[in-house]
Amino acid sequence: MKYLMYALILLSSFNSFASNDEIFTATVLKFPEPDILKVDIPTFPDITGRDVYVRMLGVDAPSINGACDEEKLLAMKALTYINSRLKTIPTRIALTNMRRGNYFLYHAEVLVNGSSLGEELVIQGYAKRIEDHKQGKRVKRINWCKAT
Repeated sequence: MKYLMYALILLSSFNSFASNDEIFTATVLKFPEPDILKVDIPTFPDITGRDVYVRMLGVDAPSINGACDEEKLLAMKALTYINSRLKTIPTRIALTNMRRGNYFLYHAEVLVNGSSLGEELVIQGYAKRIEDHKQGKRVKRINWCKAT
């Protein structure tokens, strides 16, 4: 019975963002990967809004644990850019076009001072656009060892 209650709380809080144009303020705790961040979303219940992971919507960035040295180096450069952009951690950001993903991962566009951080990474050459991801489709990650 206790697990059923937890499941109902989780499901009801996941539907707490129905509108794509709604903007949620979040506090960045860390960036484990260039396109994934760990945040606190104060307007969400603790179980779905504290220490949660958000993947940037519509972009794919190289992994810090990549398959080749080029991918790892590009990931480090991307994280350096993100750190310079955010200045201090924790910092406040905005999340928009938010949706659920697999494994309790959220997908959202990340805005820093009104500018899309994912788009900035693409412009700087640290990420690539994946339009199918913005449309809510499952996507295969880019092979950065072949793409560089």
